[in-house]
Amino acid sequence: MRAAIALAESGLPHRVHKLNLMQGEQRGAAFLKINPAGRVPAIVDSAGPNGKPLTLSQSGAILIYIANKSGAPQFWPKSDVGKIQIRARADGDMLHIEVEDDGRGMDPDHLRSVAVARKLLTPQQAAALTEREAIELIFRAGFSTRDEVS
Repeated sequence: MRAAIALAESGLPHRVHKLNLMQGEQRGAAFLKINPAGRVPAIVDSAGPNGKPLTLSQSGAILIYIANKSGAPQFWPKSDVGKIQIRARADGDMLHIEVEDDGRGMDPDHLRSVAVARKLLTPQQAAALTEREAIELIFRAGFSTRDEVS
């Protein structure tokens, strides 16, 4: 069941073939070609690595394969350490700053609470910020969510 749910959530195209386990269909010749051990679940990816068919059995292996192939972030836990990339470029008398994160995102509520803790804003001011304004706190001089800045 886990493999079926992961496939549905992944967005990968797939077809489900149901087997009647009570009638022993998993021990039939057609299924044994896929998995000689006769165990379910099993998948066949006709567009596997290097364009070659790949057959997998065992839920854990199937889940890892689906997570890697789909690239769907919901299958992997997020790291405790986020990554952010900042680019700046001059354009005449303007400065363009681009901020890109690793998809982990920034938590506006956490940014508000840090601003209050650092006495940059009152609780009322922080509560009144829109989500975008809270995220833009990162551009404020001296603002950091880190206890120590390296």
